Amino acid sequence: MEHLQSRSDLIAIVARKAPSPQVKRACVYGRVECLGAFDEDWGWLIRVATKRGHTTLISVKPGRPEYHVGIAPWVPWELWIGSTTDTVWTFRSGDHPVLYNRLRLEALDDPIFEPVPDLAR
Repeated sequence: MEHLQSRSDLIAIVARKAPSPQVKRACVYGRVECLGAFDEDWGWLIRVATKRGHTTLISVKPGRPEYHVGIAPWVPWELWIGSTTDTVWTFRSGDHPVLYNRLRLEALDDPIFEPVPDLAR
């Protein structure tokens, strides 16, 4: 398994295993935003945008013997596990950790994520 050491390594894996030629080109010529790490089965999320503005959300999951790259349907901000105290860029926190933490807190405050009472009792 390849060891990630930088943001460039993560983007290179996405470009190499891209689910479409458009995503591969966007990794090289478009804009790339690393959203950081997410809990459970999400792995890292990366948003790539083509020159024409089409945006795709990509999931990178560690696996054996290699990383799995695929299209993610949405960003589960309530599962973001980054940190706003990191002094340097990390895979876990992503490109804009303060913004991502605010989005996580907003998602956790959303009533849709509150536990539903058990009606069977």
